[in-house]
Amino acid sequence: MSYKRKIISLLYYPYRVFKKIKSLFSDKNKTCVRVLLFHDIPLNEKDSFKEKILFLSKRWKFISAEKFAKYLKGELNLSGNNLLLSFDDGFSSNRIVAE
Repeated sequence: MSYKRKIISLLYYPYRVFKKIKSLFSDKNKTCVRVLLFHDIPLNEKDSFKEKILFLSKRWKFISAEKFAKYLKGELNLSGNNLLLSFDDGFSSNRIVAE
């Protein structure tokens, strides 16, 4: 193992511990806004997509495109973890799976 790899491996766990401790004392009221873009969801992936949405809903609050636009303009304050889901290209499978 190279010296570089040894150093990285030695520092990895202390770094993780430091990050965890830092997160305990960080500002809990910070706002995070993300956009997740789906391109195409094949019909045979419907169950997988549902699992992804359920997973995301545990950590994120879904927002509408209107709320996202108002947030960008400074007309709306958001708090916590916010997520805008977007589906591009207008594939019919996107609509079927999303419903």
